[in-house]
Amino acid sequence: MKTDPENRPAPAPLWRAPIDAAGRWTIVIGVGVYRGTLGQVMGGQCRYHPTCSQYMLDAVARYGPWKGGYRGVRRILRCHPWASGGHDPA
Repeated sequence: MKTDPENRPAPAPLWRAPIDAAGRWTIVIGVGVYRGTLGQVMGGQCRYHPTCSQYMLDAVARYGPWKGGYRGVRRILRCHPWASGGHDPA
């Protein structure tokens, strides 16, 4: 990534902003659909705090749709019966 003389990262290209916004909204809507449907049936069994769906929303807000989505999927894959669980912030 190119940097300017003050060592700041170069701004993202203009075409990337609408793609990032669409990615964010897709993930937010997907989590909302999960919470309204499967979350009602399967909910209440999360081993981590915050829950995996909240972690996904936090990670997307903090890191953007691509890196945040990747971190959220990794968290979901870590959630299994043998996981130790506990506090795991985004």
